[in-house]
Amino acid sequence: MFKKLLLIIMILSCFSCNRKDNDNEIRQEYIAPARDVILFDELDNRLQNIIKTANDNNVFDNYQFEMLFKDVYDKSLTDIDGNTINLIDYDKLAIEIVSVQCSHCKKQIEDINEFIKDDITFVQYFNVGNRQEIIDFYKEAQVDIPEDIIIISHDDDLKNYLLNKLKLQVYPSLITYKDGKVSFNCAGEISNSAIDSLYDIAFNNVLNKEDLIDEDGIYLLDKNRSIEDVKNSLSEENLNKLELLDNDNNTLNLTLSLIGNKFDFKTMSNSNSNVFINDIDDFDYYQDKKLVIIYTYLKDESDVEKIEFINELINDNKEYEYIIALAEGMEASSSILQKMEIGFECPVISLSARVPDDFSKVGYVAYPSAVFVDRGVFTGVYSNIQKDNFKDALDLFLSDQSIAYVKNN
Repeated sequence: MFKKLLLIIMILSCFSCNRKDNDNEIRQEYIAPARDVILFDELDNRLQNIIKTANDNNVFDNYQFEMLFKDVYDKSLTDIDGNTINLIDYDKLAIEIVSVQCSHCKKQIEDINEFIKDDITFVQYFNVGNRQEIIDFYKEAQVDIPEDIIIISHDDDLKNYLLNKLKLQVYPSLITYKDGKVSFNCAGEISNSAIDSLYDIAFNNVLNKEDLIDEDGIYLLDKNRSIEDVKNSLSEENLNKLELLDNDNNTLNLTLSLIGNKFDFKTMSNSNSNVFINDIDDFDYYQDKKLVIIYTYLKDESDVEKIEFINELINDNKEYEYIIALAEGMEASSSILQKMEIGFECPVISLSARVPDDFSKVGYVAYPSAVFVDRGVFTGVYSNIQKDNFKDALDLFLSDQSIAYVKNN
């Protein structure tokens, strides 16, 4: 039996660097898709150079971009001398996150005085280390504790803020705040030569959200979207409908992975075989259509009920375009179908024929399953089709009330 095959091989990438006007229209109409983007690469060269210089000649990681503009920790803290500290009180604030167990932190402490500026409040937070361990840490580094910095030992709630809200990843890290918002951050050791550039972008020529909007009006952080981000874009009502349709724990995840991505009808596979079925000469025909692609396979020539089942689905819902995509497998579905007296009542392609690559970007754990494409955009997946719910899937993904439309969420 041909029960399990491919899972998702990759999540499709929807946008290129040079976007056309119709891409902007698509982006505005449909939910933005999940995508994994190196955000630094999306910046223009000028801004890349500014940020890289301030980050001690290192590129900015995605989590560093995502940290920008987050609010400062707003609860009271106690320093190692017993004084109550409120970080929100300082207009210009630099917090170095270190550990008494970190050799890189100890090396950087040797240059601690280089980080201290008259108009900037400098806080050193030891995520690992109590008061005595911190004192010993400075002694081992043969450095006197500066009088004009604030030192805070481990605090559970502050640790939670750093790890869960700011997604901090390494020791040492330096986070700067201007007017209560993260203005910059630097991961790892910082050389003396980079401090002035770092403080300049942190407190003088501060980045704002407008600096991170590209020529197409897209905010940088919106270019990188997780599956959870896509899920949060759906209204509670639409998410409930999608979950109700999910009869095998795959419909939901596959839909969230694909929804909003463009379906490329032009980029063809490399197959040169004439053995496999391909009833379609012009795939561009489907570019502006509401299309249902039903994926299935045939185990042998007795598999008549499967064809009858799919034909019934098509005949009951003729307002849409349909394509059957055959998975070949060991059974060689194309050969089987060509020997049968019954056929599908719509065009048929083999996934092994010379067809657009995007037909093979998705796989399933159950058959038949369907992909829904609205005018060249993925709008949903229905895994393990059940006859009684097929009309619900069509309404959910291809009707005017489609969950893929921004206006419906």
